[in-house]
Amino acid sequence: MSGRGLKHERVKVFARIGGDDGCVSPTSNGCEVNIPGRGRFPFVLDGCFGGGRVGTQCSVYEAIGQPALAHALNGFNSSVLAYGATGSGKTFSVFGNDNEPGIVPRLCCELFARTTYDTSVKLSIVEIYLEDVFDLLDERRELKVRRSENGTFEVAHAKQVRVSSYQEVLAQLQFSDRAKTVAATAIHERSSRAHTLCELTLTQPRGCGFLTSKIVIADLAGSERIKAAGTCSGTSLNEACNINLSLLTLGRCVEAVASGKTSLGEFRNSTLTKLLKDFIGGNSVTSMLVTLAPSLEESNNTIQTLRFADRAKQLQGRARENIMSANEKGENHVRRRELLELEFDCERRLEAAQKDVLAAEHCEMYSLLDSAISAREKIEEELESIRKKSYPREYALRNSLEQSREVAESFRDQVEMLKAMDVVEQCKRDETRDVLTRNCELEDEVERLKRRSAFFEEEVHRMQATMDQKIERLESEKAQLFLHSQLAAAAYDERHAGNTINEDFLLYSQRAGICAFQAAEVFCHHISKMVEALASDSSNLASSSIDWQLKSVAQQQHNHDLEMEEINVTCGKLQSIVSLLKVKSSRNIGLSMRSDVNINDPKKASL
Repeated sequence: MSGRGLKHERVKVFARIGGDDGCVSPTSNGCEVNIPGRGRFPFVLDGCFGGGRVGTQCSVYEAIGQPALAHALNGFNSSVLAYGATGSGKTFSVFGNDNEPGIVPRLCCELFARTTYDTSVKLSIVEIYLEDVFDLLDERRELKVRRSENGTFEVAHAKQVRVSSYQEVLAQLQFSDRAKTVAATAIHERSSRAHTLCELTLTQPRGCGFLTSKIVIADLAGSERIKAAGTCSGTSLNEACNINLSLLTLGRCVEAVASGKTSLGEFRNSTLTKLLKDFIGGNSVTSMLVTLAPSLEESNNTIQTLRFADRAKQLQGRARENIMSANEKGENHVRRRELLELEFDCERRLEAAQKDVLAAEHCEMYSLLDSAISAREKIEEELESIRKKSYPREYALRNSLEQSREVAESFRDQVEMLKAMDVVEQCKRDETRDVLTRNCELEDEVERLKRRSAFFEEEVHRMQATMDQKIERLESEKAQLFLHSQLAAAAYDERHAGNTINEDFLLYSQRAGICAFQAAEVFCHHISKMVEALASDSSNLASSSIDWQLKSVAQQQHNHDLEMEEINVTCGKLQSIVSLLKVKSSRNIGLSMRSDVNINDPKKASL
């Protein structure tokens, strides 16, 4: 191979956001991560695919896949690296599905549309799993990584399938997809547990020679947080550790190449970096697609991915045009034929040696098998003897086990009974607590009624004293009325009138006295009942009886007030009668005195 053209081109980096809603949003010159409480993190990229038409499979291929195919058709090696966290959409972007094909199917479709029958296309797909390489087109045959003539690393004896149509490519992709190592995690139900490298080798006639180029599309396994992905033990933990370690080594190699401090030792630390050495600042035009999960929970992984992309953007590729003359191709063909013959001879000798070794091993294995069979028979006899001896003990153990089960059932029943008794006791304790609470409330009510009873007793004593005063006043008024009536009766000489006035006066006097005494007696009667009720019962019934007695006393007090008003009116009438009697009495006395004078003095009588 002779390099007749050079292409110095920076690694182009594109980002693809896995959704519209989240903390990541596209900008005019890249994308921006907005984390509440931490601020905004802008990143400058060569392109960003968000939602809508901009983020479709077609737009991603047009920006990344078409330039890679164009470089390969011009004789330059090209590569596309898909990098991102687990579940962010790398495999979907690279391979896609039946309805939405990814970069690889679209590139192969356009490749066969743009080339003729004399262009040779070979396809190989390998997988890097736990630092070992497996051929996905040859039933996961394990392969070795070796140094190539130009100082890089290559996969030895990987199966290269010559394809001549897009349908053949799809068939090989489906075959390899079934051989991939995938597993379900807490983040993604079909998570890739290995790195997948898809390589297309193109050979095109160019004048008297040939153009040879490679297109390598790498679907890198996603970095993951072990706790979040649920890969905390067993094989999944080992896979996650290997994936994270290989991606960490890749990041160190990218940083070393970007800073110009790289060495071959940096790439030897991982199988992935060995196979990608020529595509990280080497003989290749490289594009990188970083896939981003927009959720806030994945913000730390998103920022780390974008920082890796920012470092990769600083890489400078040095792609050479790969032109091979016819003579070089013939020499290479002769050398390849000699190498194939040597490999065939070595394989034949190895097969013969293996047969000899296998024959010796078979003899040894047969003898070992015979001894193993005899030893097994002896062991079986010993086991049978032990089994016979152990029958009584086994029977006793079974009986003991049955008894233990019965005892356990009995204990279980007792426990259930104790639980039921505990429930009953708890109910009783609750009832006792309620009764004590009710007693405390009743005691408080009794104290309140006692205080109310004392208040009523004081009120009764006060009302009784008031009634005594009113009775004394009525007695005094009655005595005065009676005295006035006696005086009026004695002063009035006319018998009929005197008798009538005395009867009316006595009637009013008696009525007033009777009303006063009746009111006093009724009031005292109700007061006595109220006091007896207070003394006999301090419960709620006593309280209601007291209330009723108070209402009755209030009604009797009202009636008594009405009767007192009537008595006052009667007393007013009596006073008016007494005044009238006094006037009449004075007139009668004057007339009698005049009559006496007339009788004694005839002159005055004539006057």
